[in-house]
This record gives sequence, C-alpha cells and structure tokens, in this order.
Amino acid sequence: MAKYMVQGSYTNEGLTSLLKDDGVKRRKVVVNSVSELGGTLESYYFAFGENGFYLIADMQTIYLLLHCLYLVIVLV
Repeated sequence: MAKYMVQGSYTNEGLTSLLKDDGVKRRKVVVNSVSELGGTLESYYFAFGENGFYLIADMQTIYLLLHCLYLVIVLV
C-alpha cells in the first residue's frame, strides 16, 4: 500500500462541531472510515492557519482515501 498525506480545512460549521467534542469524534470517524476501506491511519494532526488538519494514511489508492474524507466531511 502507498502512504498518502492529506491536508484540509474545516467550514465554520465543521469548526463548531469540532469544538464541541475536542475533535475526538472526528478522529474516530476518520480511523473507522479508513479501516473500513482497507487502509490504516498512521497519524491525524489538528493545525492552526490555512489548513485545519493533516493526516497520513496507508491506502491502496488515493481515490479510496479521498472518498473516505468526503464521507467524513459530509456526514460528521
């Protein structure tokens, strides 16, 4: 499997949700989603500035990882 690093930012609604549970729920959802698609989450970092998070994951294809992140962003 290949390692991918992804960076992204949160919407205002996403930040509000993130602050309610200190990001615990968001990280758990990412871990579960990546694992359901056959990958492993190596690391997940919250950040300040233009990007709100960075993650590194082992996945078979970048398309699976992007699909996973789309689900997390839309559903959480």
